[in-house]
Amino acid sequence: MRSSAQLAEGKSDFAQVRSILRPLIDTNRAEMYDFNEYVWNALFIGKVTEEDVSLLQRAIANKSDSSYAEIHTLACLYAEMGKTKEARELLLRAMDSGGFDEPNEPIWYGFGRIAEDYGLPAVALSLYQRVGKTTEADLPTSTYNLARMREKLLLSATRPTP
Repeated sequence: MRSSAQLAEGKSDFAQVRSILRPLIDTNRAEMYDFNEYVWNALFIGKVTEEDVSLLQRAIANKSDSSYAEIHTLACLYAEMGKTKEARELLLRAMDSGGFDEPNEPIWYGFGRIAEDYGLPAVALSLYQRVGKTTEADLPTSTYNLARMREKLLLSATRPTP
């Protein structure tokens, strides 16, 4: 199943990735990576639900030590849902968990999403531009690609109609 999910991800079929991973979650065979991948793909579909947040929260709660990846994902889910206070707190926690003194590319993305929530498109764009092309940028679900998607949405929303 995980191999099929990776193939679907390679084709940028984010809904299919979620369809493939969901049975693992429903039958209690999912590992943290599966939960994280499942909900991260919701960001690319543009439809994050309370259930996505709840699934990842429960998975994190059942794990003795949360890692940077799942804390960052949960922060991005919160930002997507307009829960800016929670998102900011988790982004700072993710930085601590990752041992970062300054934000890295994925953290800048999260802060950019929060700036959007506050109605600051210029700030959001400047933060998204800090998400540089890393070795993971070629992956369809990279933070780099997510930042480019948000940039396109912001730019299309701010262009005057002729």
